[in-house]
Amino acid sequence: MSSDHVAKPAERLLGLTLPEGWKVVERVERDLSKETGGRFSVGYIVERNETRAFLKALDLSAALAAKDKMAEHVFALTAEYLFERDILKVFGEERLSRIVKILASGEITVDTSLPQGTGTVLYLVFELASADVRKHLAFAGLVDSLWKLRTLHQITVGLQQLHTKGIAHQDVKPSNVLLFERFGTKLGDLGRAVSTTKPSLHDAYLIPGDHGYAPPEVLYGYRPTEWVDGRDASDLYLVGSMAVFLFAGRSMTNALFEQLETEYVPRALNGKWNGSYQDVKPYLLDGFDRAVRRISPAFPENMLDVLDTAVRQMCHPDPHLRGHPDARNSVGRPVGVDRYVSLFDRLATRTEASFE
Repeated sequence: MSSDHVAKPAERLLGLTLPEGWKVVERVERDLSKETGGRFSVGYIVERNETRAFLKALDLSAALAAKDKMAEHVFALTAEYLFERDILKVFGEERLSRIVKILASGEITVDTSLPQGTGTVLYLVFELASADVRKHLAFAGLVDSLWKLRTLHQITVGLQQLHTKGIAHQDVKPSNVLLFERFGTKLGDLGRAVSTTKPSLHDAYLIPGDHGYAPPEVLYGYRPTEWVDGRDASDLYLVGSMAVFLFAGRSMTNALFEQLETEYVPRALNGKWNGSYQDVKPYLLDGFDRAVRRISPAFPENMLDVLDTAVRQMCHPDPHLRGHPDARNSVGRPVGVDRYVSLFDRLATRTEASFE
């Protein structure tokens, strides 16, 4: 941080104690050049009774200082905070095992000399993870297939838990898959989630999460109106992309668009395509096939065909066809998250047995 930087209220929590007794002991520095979203938030480590946790502080000052549409910025930030808080509180009561737990929430006034509201910080306190998947892979180097399969199983369980409650995560990516030493992985950061029962500003976001992981249809401006095709299928794509990331070190989205000429790449990714999603779909299907064929050699040889098929189903460029064929042909046309829960568990169990 430069010497002439004027600290915002959310950057001034170090050393303070929150109303619930959590003391702010360390700031978590972030490399925003490698992250997307959350630019109004600041992260900290907090402690209480020898328990450490993660605090997400939301800064209202930038929104309040906006020169254009200030009210809209403040409303959006506050609405996002309330949505994530309320959803996670419900999950905490129901003890969903693969969703990160919220431990506290509230607001604290950092500077009473500032105009009303400007010095107030909204915060959420979460259980503290040891790392996220991206950082774990970077530091651990080679990670065995068993760990990757167990991680995929736990991610799909988390997705199933969300979908059972009518929630779509919409931003499943390596930095939002959190690792806990005793409990494995959990899905975190529901700041872009949507619900079938609780309205959210994110309902109107065509691309709510990271463009580099987003399903191809939304990058072309298309989202199906049916929840199963527009939300569940989108989440399934993101989990399929996690499988690609774990074994091949990249997102399915990046791998796919590397196979297309610039004229067919969407403007959301700095391409030149001016037409509709339906018109570009034949090129997408062709590029997708080439991308998966390039990715497949990264899968373990003894399960290459199975993982190749799973990725083709989970990441299919057409959201109406995405998912397990048997599930899609059943009543309600679900994407079949439960079938991938079983698949990754079966593959992990088989891999573990081979070590004995």
